Amino acid sequence: MTATRVQAAGYVAATGMHLSGMLSREAEFQANGDPRAAERLNFIADSFAEYAAWEVRRFQR
Repeated sequence: MTATRVQAAGYVAATGMHLSGMLSREAEFQANGDPRAAERLNFIADSFAEYAAWEVRRFQR
């Protein structure tokens, strides 16, 4: 049971890290040098990263 939870947490963490990186790169691409657009898009990417981290922390319970 413990090993399963650890593996699941690792999978969620790896997926969250991969998607967070992808979203950050996409935000930079979409902003195309516009600082205001970058701010809005980074907020979305950061919100996802926070959610992914929250999901990983849930495994500690």
